[in-house]
Amino acid sequence: MKWREVISIVLRKCKWRIILSIALLAVPLLVNAVAIAKPKTTITPLDPSDPGKYPDPNIDPL
Repeated sequence: MKWREVISIVLRKCKWRIILSIALLAVPLLVNAVAIAKPKTTITPLDPSDPGKYPDPNIDPL
């Protein structure tokens, strides 16, 4: 029996189990990769002179 015949028999009998197993292993990896993906751009203030990190000292907080 050649390897090609063995592989074809295994795929014929267990094709859906193999596909489902691969899918169940791949989905968490894909979700994890999407969750930790960082944006390629950063948000910048509209006014370049605005520091953006500190509150305006001219505004009365009360």
